[in-house]
Amino acid sequence: MSQVTVMRTIWIDAPQERVWQAVTEAEQLSRWYAPGSPWEIPELRVGATLYFHHSPNAYHSGTEVVTMAATIETLDPPHR
Repeated sequence: MSQVTVMRTIWIDAPQERVWQAVTEAEQLSRWYAPGSPWEIPELRVGATLYFHHSPNAYHSGTEVVTMAATIETLDPPHR
């Protein structure tokens, strides 16, 4: 399996606590990042694995759900 590192910066015009919720709560991520594609964040800690279940839509031509896993490498609430 290949390994990919993704680094991204986004600016959200909202209070810091609200932004933290938007990027760390599975339900919130599912609403704004890719509606209809659920996230699983079993534990919010360094080393924890989270899952993104990318459902078929305009950006994914297949008919099956593609599940991607990621590992939390840095955690500094409510900053990173």
